[in-house]
Amino acid sequence: MSGNASTVVCLENTTRIWYALQPALANPAQFTLTAVTLVIINGLLGIYTILANAFVIDFYRKKIGDIVPLLYTSIGTVDLVTGITALMHSLIFIFILASSCSSALDYLVVPTGLFTMWMVRVSVFFNLVLSISRTINIVQPFAFINKKLVVTLLVMVPLLWLPLIVWQMTTKYSANNYMEFKLRIITSSSLVGEVLVHKIFGPSHNPPIIFCLFFPFILPSILCLISLAVQMRALLRKNTVGSTGDAKVRAAQTIFLLTLVFVVCNTASSTFWAAVCLSLDSSFVSAESAIWVYVTSSTIPFLNSALAPTIMIVRGKLIFKRFAVSSKTNAQSTLDLVTVEKTDAC
Repeated sequence: MSGNASTVVCLENTTRIWYALQPALANPAQFTLTAVTLVIINGLLGIYTILANAFVIDFYRKKIGDIVPLLYTSIGTVDLVTGITALMHSLIFIFILASSCSSALDYLVVPTGLFTMWMVRVSVFFNLVLSISRTINIVQPFAFINKKLVVTLLVMVPLLWLPLIVWQMTTKYSANNYMEFKLRIITSSSLVGEVLVHKIFGPSHNPPIIFCLFFPFILPSILCLISLAVQMRALLRKNTVGSTGDAKVRAAQTIFLLTLVFVVCNTASSTFWAAVCLSLDSSFVSAESAIWVYVTSSTIPFLNSALAPTIMIVRGKLIFKRFAVSSKTNAQSTLDLVTVEKTDAC
């Protein structure tokens, strides 16, 4: 297929998928089961993500003088906000199902879309910085990492994303009809930057898929996979028998799981849009497949924010011990409270 032909197919499929998505959400009575499912999934992910990341933040916040604890705390904070965003998504679908709540939906859609687009990208960048810093620490344990540079990156990159996201929301979506505005705001978190790219290259070209997906998502994932390979080689090439060797193997397994979850969850949307662009079968673009626009760009990244702290808690010996003690203390406190209430009732 020629470049121009593939561009036309991609643009046509992308346009058709928005038209397919509109009846899916504009007439939720036909898709009640899907909407209810998303309410439940996003709600549970949101609650769990908030609790898990709050624990991770509390564990690492006293050690933020070091680079890696600082990055874990920063990522936990971003993922905690992502959990709040997941709850906001649940509320949006509840309001869509209860069509009488359209005014509440109007107020909720814009901040939800903003935080979804923003937090997903910030989380990817923070994880990339963590992966590179961790690689340096493993390969060269005594190497100096400039903390001021790391902090500057952690502050500046999110601030650079924010005006681009706000500009796209105000110039692109509000120019269309309001239903499409609401739909795109809550579903297209993976295509930030398409307006800027169209202004540079013109609307007849289709570099947005490359610029909007490759640089924010695919390239960081590739770099994290390269970092993973370097870390695995450094941890396992001279493994010795005994506790030191076991610790290295355990660390390698944990890093592998964290990287795998990160890469899979943050390339899901890119994979979907690639399928949309490359598909020559018009039946691929339907209301049912259009739901995957939302799932891959929102729900699956929410899953990453829930799984990452889970892996850290389960695989980390010190943090798991802290978690076990905390859980036992909370359970005992609850039991004591119930006992007191029963005694008072008697």
